Amino acid sequence: MDEKKDLILQFINFKLDKLVSELKIEMEKIFSKDFYVKADEVEPLIKKLLTGANNTPVSNSVDPLYTLNIALKNSTNQKELIENFFGIMFDYTNYIGFFIFKGDNAICYAAKGKGEKPQKDFKIKKVIFMESKELSDPIFQDDLRNFFNPELSIAIPLFIKFKQAGFFLFELKQKDDYKLLEVATSMFERELNILPLKTQEGIKTQHLQTVEQKTQAKTTTSGNKQEDPVIKKAQRFANALASDIKLYNEEKIKEGLVKGNLKELLQDDIEKSYTAFRERYPDKNKFPDSLFEEALIKYVAKGNADLLK
Repeated sequence: MDEKKDLILQFINFKLDKLVSELKIEMEKIFSKDFYVKADEVEPLIKKLLTGANNTPVSNSVDPLYTLNIALKNSTNQKELIENFFGIMFDYTNYIGFFIFKGDNAICYAAKGKGEKPQKDFKIKKVIFMESKELSDPIFQDDLRNFFNPELSIAIPLFIKFKQAGFFLFELKQKDDYKLLEVATSMFERELNILPLKTQEGIKTQHLQTVEQKTQAKTTTSGNKQEDPVIKKAQRFANALASDIKLYNEEKIKEGLVKGNLKELLQDDIEKSYTAFRERYPDKNKFPDSLFEEALIKYVAKGNADLLK
């Protein structure tokens, strides 16, 4: 249930950001005219602000995104990821095309849609853009535009490791659904970026199970040390140190989770926190390093112990 709440908040924040950006653009257009505002310019701006968020009910938009979020998270390879994305989002489109950049070209990697529209291996010249574009935009060639209804077609860029690697092309059933497709594409992008980490999921799971078994063995051998209130206090202190690392290094952690260099990026913070832990709890026999390491794995590495090796 918490995951669904987070998704709703993410969707609402995305819509608010979009409205603020649109408002800023409109205001810049107005004030570029020597600060003279005509009455017929103000009214459309106000109407746009008041009605912009009401085109699509939030509850109706969140449900498919919630379903998509689960499907994408459960995808274990690129083929499955694309199939799940196409399967859920095709309800809102007449066509979905996934174009990837190869050299100077954008090549259709996968497609779904009726009619004589571009299919797998269809090739056009590489097109660079940083935000969603209507297909009527001049940057797109006629040999692509001619297949689609320009009023209902939109291209959304796809980024891998902060660099555009291609784009999704949608022909919508309803124009207002473009906001839904933008959020959905950002979710696909997120899962595609972390997919390399998922390929080692079995190894990671085995490793975590081994760590858990070792911890349980140590607990049994030491005569229920984990029940010792002093050890619990030490664990809470370790958790607090790890939480501080997470709080003050959000961007580094995001980068490290994607690139796999988390320990390198956080080395100074981890060493300082470990020193603080040892200053308060110097006895390694009673307070083993595993107390501190488990806190890092839980709060900083999101359960992936391999990222801290």
